[in-house]
Amino acid sequence: MQEIALNNYELTGLLGTGADYEVRSAKAIGGDRRVVLKRPIPQVITRNMHGPVEARTSAIIDTYKDLYASTSTLCPLLGYTSRSNHSELYQDGITQDYTVLIFEIASGIPLVGDARSRILRVPIGIAQNLFTLFPLYQLDDDSCWSVQTQLLETEEHFYKSGRILLDLSPQNIYYRPSTGKITIIDLGDQIMVGDERVDNRGRKRDIYDFYLEVLKFYTISADPPDTIDGYKDPYGLRPIIGLEQELDDMVRNIGSPQLSDSRAKLDIINKIRGFEYNDFADFKVDLTEYLQEVRIRYRDHHELSSFKGAWLESLQLLKTDHWKKYDFDAEMELSRYAE
Repeated sequence: MQEIALNNYELTGLLGTGADYEVRSAKAIGGDRRVVLKRPIPQVITRNMHGPVEARTSAIIDTYKDLYASTSTLCPLLGYTSRSNHSELYQDGITQDYTVLIFEIASGIPLVGDARSRILRVPIGIAQNLFTLFPLYQLDDDSCWSVQTQLLETEEHFYKSGRILLDLSPQNIYYRPSTGKITIIDLGDQIMVGDERVDNRGRKRDIYDFYLEVLKFYTISADPPDTIDGYKDPYGLRPIIGLEQELDDMVRNIGSPQLSDSRAKLDIINKIRGFEYNDFADFKVDLTEYLQEVRIRYRDHHELSSFKGAWLESLQLLKTDHWKKYDFDAEMELSRYAE
């Protein structure tokens, strides 16, 4: 990772705009290497209000310097520009100075696709359902929860370094079915341990927000879908409205208290509500045990054969043209599931 000049690149398309960054694809002039460029949102730059985003950019660069070599889940950061005028590349007349981050293209597909694609009836929640909530073709071993395991391991690295990484929603996670590996594409929401900030609801954002995100986006109290329609829509993507409210919703949807996994999840919820986790490792143990109970329930379910039929039918949705825009070869990536 090093400081890079952008005069050897040309823009190839707009990939999206988030809360803080505009994301564009680009390629090297005279070559085929593709990259992703992130800069502050243009409207914020022109109003000279991009100082906080620049601070986040600096924090991202520092994080990569400190943690990239010890983790395997961060999207490779090739480099960054000086804080300067980039109007020659962007051709938008913006004269203010700002920093651009240059990333490799993330391999795989997002666990949840761009919400705007729902207008075109794209099943944007398909990967989240197939590979994180209902991984029915990996129930013989704990590898079915590879996404959750990698998120826990990544957060543990961050936490030990004095950081808390948040906004780990499925839109920010890319997944390769062939390997089970994830790539985290957004490190913009970080908190330094000991410098937790009060949110707009009057509570400090801290490691419990990560615990909440894992439960909200990567666990579900339901049986696997028995039709293809049950795999299409994303789960849990309503904006987080507050820790207590989210936990109350989870309790209401937790399912039969007679099920061992329901009891295990309720125990985690109660510990989060009471701020009872004294160590990150304690949460990791509880979540792992809970997921083991879910795996066993799915594996031993009397309707598993029917569930698997709907799962395989849904898998075919990843072979449509929509997913070709990602670094994703559907035939190769999904070959392990061929029957």
